[in-house]
Amino acid sequence: MNPWIFMTGKTDEANLSGVARLDQCGVGAFSIEDAMRTGRFRRDLFYRLGVAQLALPALRERKDEIPALVSMFVSKSARECGRAGITIGDDFVAALLLYDWPGNIRELVNEIRRVTAMATDGAALTAAMLSPAIAAGWNARPVRQFAGAASDGFFVRIDQPLARAIDQLEEQFIEHALRSTGGRVADAANLLGISRKGLFLKRRRRGLVPMADASGA
Repeated sequence: MNPWIFMTGKTDEANLSGVARLDQCGVGAFSIEDAMRTGRFRRDLFYRLGVAQLALPALRERKDEIPALVSMFVSKSARECGRAGITIGDDFVAALLLYDWPGNIRELVNEIRRVTAMATDGAALTAAMLSPAIAAGWNARPVRQFAGAASDGFFVRIDQPLARAIDQLEEQFIEHALRSTGGRVADAANLLGISRKGLFLKRRRRGLVPMADASGA
């Protein structure tokens, strides 16, 4: 489902007082293709009014933006709710990165508003404050971080294959680098000591970028 921008134009409409000038502009956020196929939207009208289609990938396809979005929305929500000194825990962001966001940005905004409104002044937002469905991926993780927001350490289960443990360690390093750099891929790659291409491939293998997107190459 992609939004559409329709052409702005002028229409003269005769009435008793003379001629009225009407500005016409519209934005559609529904599936135009489906509407035309079912006859709910005239095809000739689409070609007359349609100016451009804006392709906006789903949030799950651009998860590298989530850390920066979280920081922005938490600050905004804290101001709106009158909360002072709110901080963001690493596990809070990590849990949001693991969720697929079927409701896209609006779902993320609403969740952050809810958590911020329920927090007290000076609170650190953690994964435990998230809705159960959103925190499910984090809670199911075999990797457990040390208690304490300031700790950068974590445990890895030893009763698992070595390859899986290494994969979990790598994922933790990638998530930490992206959080530390505000989601800036080039800076995260430099922090990890790998190329931007290498980081892109690792993230794509974990489903953090769409398979068809070669922009990080």
